[in-house]
Amino acid sequence: MSRRKPNRIWLPLADGKRIPIEVRDPNPDDDADSVWVAMREPDAGYFSDNVHTFCEDCGAPIYHRPHKPAWMRVICVECAIERGEREQREKNEKGE
Repeated sequence: MSRRKPNRIWLPLADGKRIPIEVRDPNPDDDADSVWVAMREPDAGYFSDNVHTFCEDCGAPIYHRPHKPAWMRVICVECAIERGEREQREKNEKGE
């Protein structure tokens, strides 16, 4: 199966660094490890129909839009950053 090249956005961090995040159309057959990244509370966002729940990694209160695919795990931005940094370190250690 050919996969469409993902879009990449750069998430700015408070310390001035930026990390890349790949944005793809979710597909449960291809992306079983994919996660939905959500904002942490207390910023409730702009929409009254936001879904309020908890990060599946750290338990922090978060919110997301209601169109999240049911099969995707949802994590907060901070946990997504930690995952990305960890994956990058592992790639660097392997020499990829």
